Amino acid sequence: MRAGTDRVPGWTRRPAGGRPAAARLALAALVLPLLAAAAVEAGITLFVASAVEEAARAAARLPIAPAADPQGDRLDALRRLIAERTHGLVDAGRVRIDVLAYPSFAAIGQPEPFADANGNGVRDPGEAYADLNRNGRWDADQGSAGAGDAGDIYRIRYRTRDLTGLARPILGPVTRTATVAVRNEPY
Repeated sequence: MRAGTDRVPGWTRRPAGGRPAAARLALAALVLPLLAAAAVEAGITLFVASAVEEAARAAARLPIAPAADPQGDRLDALRRLIAERTHGLVDAGRVRIDVLAYPSFAAIGQPEPFADANGNGVRDPGEAYADLNRNGRWDADQGSAGAGDAGDIYRIRYRTRDLTGLARPILGPVTRTATVAVRNEPY
């Protein structure tokens, strides 16, 4: 510092009142709570997705005693597990569960084979196909409804309860899907 000045080199004096600091504080006071709420919502979404998938894995491995509808018992058990493991963030009564069975684990998600007569790589009406799931029509996914084959898929569609509701006006209600593939033991 030079003698007779109270300035530090590189520093400038601000007028009294501190308006720039107050503006930065006001901006941070608006943005930081929104970022914190978004982080909490994202964390809860990840938790619920993990809990639903874990409930599906656990339900797929439940021993079900022979009954009139063992698949119904398993789906009821899955709904109970979802309710327990998500701590009320998912309404288990409104969960949609689809179970598809596949002849082999490698067939999961594969279309039913067809004879491509015109060579365009797409199944067109009138082209022969193998109806592997025996539903009377060609399907882009050869899984048949129900469980018990070599490979099963549990597809669970659900909505979570959001805590803050900040994203609801932007995104609307969001339906999430959890899919769990299970390889069944041969007997």
